[in-house]
Amino acid sequence: MGRVLFTQKQDDFLFALSFHPSEPFFVKGFSDGTVTACSYDYKGEINNIWTTKRHKGSCRALTYDHEGKFVFSVGLDRVLKKANATDGIVKIKNSSTIDSDPACISVNDTYVAIGTDEGGVYIFNQSDLSLVKHFADVHNDNVAGLFPLPVKNEYTFISCGSTTVSNIDLRKDKPVSESEDQEDDILCGCLSNETTPVFGMSTGVVTVWNQVLEDQQHRIRLSKDSVDCLLPGELDDIVVAGCGDGVAYKVNTRSSLVLKKYNHGGDGVSILEMDYQYHLVTADMDSIKVWMTDEEEKKADKEEGKTTVTNTKRPIENNDSDWESMEEEEEEEEEKKKAEKQTRKKRKRGKASAKSKVHNSRPAISSFDGL
Repeated sequence: MGRVLFTQKQDDFLFALSFHPSEPFFVKGFSDGTVTACSYDYKGEINNIWTTKRHKGSCRALTYDHEGKFVFSVGLDRVLKKANATDGIVKIKNSSTIDSDPACISVNDTYVAIGTDEGGVYIFNQSDLSLVKHFADVHNDNVAGLFPLPVKNEYTFISCGSTTVSNIDLRKDKPVSESEDQEDDILCGCLSNETTPVFGMSTGVVTVWNQVLEDQQHRIRLSKDSVDCLLPGELDDIVVAGCGDGVAYKVNTRSSLVLKKYNHGGDGVSILEMDYQYHLVTADMDSIKVWMTDEEEKKADKEEGKTTVTNTKRPIENNDSDWESMEEEEEEEEEKKKAEKQTRKKRKRGKASAKSKVHNSRPAISSFDGL
């Protein structure tokens, strides 16, 4: 189980969060439309750098650009704004293009993409926020997840929503491809490596796909509750899945194994982030938690004297009873390993049965009408 570095409680309902790509800063968006930028250290000292009433109604989504110079935010007022990350001053805004409530935001080096509650995707030029392309009705319901596919080109984004996933190329007039109906709400998505999309389902499963989005390659059962957010790990084929049970699961998507659990608690993990030093960040509407890296945990355990003692099973005296006891222990251990191996094989082969569980793709907002 992961260990927390520090926790920050929120006075208002947290709807959006983004950590700076190369420095110890983060920005938060709240249900009242306020956006706040903070600095922090790993002792838990957090200072507000700037705060502004950025949007009318809630701030629905925000993110830094890849260099951390600007913050893009979009609110219930359907206004997209680009602001300096250092002082929060708005450089430019687009207030006349988005025709439905925004649900999520994504950036690559050139474009800003917005997914809406009506299933549409808008793509803007980062420099002047001019509209480049609008795709209407990409999904039957709200766009739950949206992320670029940089290995292909700068024009491609993958979106998920309702029960389908789509491949969008802004040079085309409609999505390049769309998956078959999955008969399960798709609530989030990300890349586990350069070419492998993964998606979180309302039934607590992570599905692993190929790049052309033809169909699921395999499924990983994590929780009885929904998988509400996904984050690429530091290494290829590793993702972190935030679930409605309040736990974030670190998963190897190639082996289908859960590597680690982070018990955030609360009403479930609705936001996942990674800071510039690769610390995992989990959040819900009420709190933000920053977690130790694996190396920091090992160091902390060593300082607290929690060293792991390896049992060599070497007998104290070389007599028959000692050797027989050792052989029995080794046989028991071998049987345990065989049983674990069989369990893993069954887990890989088996498909979790779909449940008809309707779930809002943005749990942090679903309980508040008009936010």
